[in-house]
Amino acid sequence: MGRDLRGPRRRALRPHREPGQHQRERQEKYLFSTPYTVSPGVIVVAEDDDSISSFDDLEGKTTAQSLTSNWYELATESGATVEGVEGWAQAVELLRQGRVDATVNDKLTFLDYEITNSPSGLKICLLYTSDAADEGLGV
Repeated sequence: MGRDLRGPRRRALRPHREPGQHQRERQEKYLFSTPYTVSPGVIVVAEDDDSISSFDDLEGKTTAQSLTSNWYELATESGATVEGVEGWAQAVELLRQGRVDATVNDKLTFLDYEITNSPSGLKICLLYTSDAADEGLGV
């Protein structure tokens, strides 16, 4: 007869760990790669918009952001009202239609968009250079 897997699991066989210990052990074991590409954050606005020159200028503005992104957090912490979108394509469309004032995203996403949609009528008005905000892809 097989073991009944529907019953409660027992912790008796697992060693006790302090909270956060597992995460520290995983970081020691796996956090060894360095990014092979880094893309800092940018604020993107309409080409003729000069009203935003710092994150403080997002106060009272409306940005288009994916609600689960780090850029959403940065926009709301800067005082922006966020229009939730599914991703970059929707954010850019709202920006081009004038329905939002800006979007915050990574620089590579914007540059790729510029290559395929030039002239886009959009520009980078601010580059966010904090190490914590850089998005990197590890090797």
